Amino acid sequence: MFEDLSNRINKLPKLTKAESKLVAYFQEIKDQLALKNIYEISDGARVSVATVTRFVSRLGYDDFLDFKKQLKQALLSKVGSQWENYQKTRAELLGGEGELWTRFSNLVINELKAAHATNPPERLAKVAEMIHQTKGAIYVIGQMNSYAIAYFFWQQLAILCPGAVFLDNQAGNLVHKLLGIKKDDLVFAVSYTSYSQQTTAVIREFAEKGSQVVILTDSDVSPVSRWADAQLVVPLEWNAIMSSRCSGLMLVEALVLHLAQLRRDELGDRVERVQLLSNKLNVFDHPGSRRDVIMRRLDLIMDDALEPGESQSQDLGPEKG
Repeated sequence: MFEDLSNRINKLPKLTKAESKLVAYFQEIKDQLALKNIYEISDGARVSVATVTRFVSRLGYDDFLDFKKQLKQALLSKVGSQWENYQKTRAELLGGEGELWTRFSNLVINELKAAHATNPPERLAKVAEMIHQTKGAIYVIGQMNSYAIAYFFWQQLAILCPGAVFLDNQAGNLVHKLLGIKKDDLVFAVSYTSYSQQTTAVIREFAEKGSQVVILTDSDVSPVSRWADAQLVVPLEWNAIMSSRCSGLMLVEALVLHLAQLRRDELGDRVERVQLLSNKLNVFDHPGSRRDVIMRRLDLIMDDALEPGESQSQDLGPEKG
């Protein structure tokens, strides 16, 4: 997306001081540049709107609208359509060597590696700390093909963070749940291609209220990135009919582990209360306390207590109902 713009800039014989500021800002936000309006670019580069207009004309664009149009076209071609990605993956799965399950597994493994490389430990730790330190309510949203990850994360989060709110896709409920949002709240939004308009509108609403916004998305150039205070990115290495969930689920599970460690002192009591209430409401066929099992598992994961070759299930022993 940025290549054509860079080529145009490099062809200019000389830049003014204001134009140099613009170029530096373009490079700083190159993955989100197509999503910025002229006023945001002006403010970000600390130059006038007139300077932005003159510079894009000097680069050979008809006007700022043409500049935005060409950047957006490049962005869309980079993201690609779901059907194009599916066709590519289908060819890889059906035309490659080896049986289908093995080829499919290899594609998933590559995606997990890409997600791990894209999200360094300090980024995940930062997001966990943001959630941990939130003084207000924590909201979770994800719709359409992002719903499953969002709901799974909220279900785990509700044990660690009392009062976590899941924003479902029923418009009436959504409106009432959003009436009370405040500056000290936080929203965790999952937004995959093709990016739900309702999720985008909710993210914008939180941003306008001054709330913290954390986004899990599938591209650095996602249209919701502009509002993110922190962002986790799951690169789309392959697609089924809809985009993959494997690496997204891995990422939110890792985030839950970070939060569990930060809230360890209260985790045991929370798990016990959840279990007691579940037993009272006859939720499970085999009621019983899972507190000790969960706390021991957390110890094993965080302290790396498992010996090489020793399985976690062997170490813990069978769970008792």
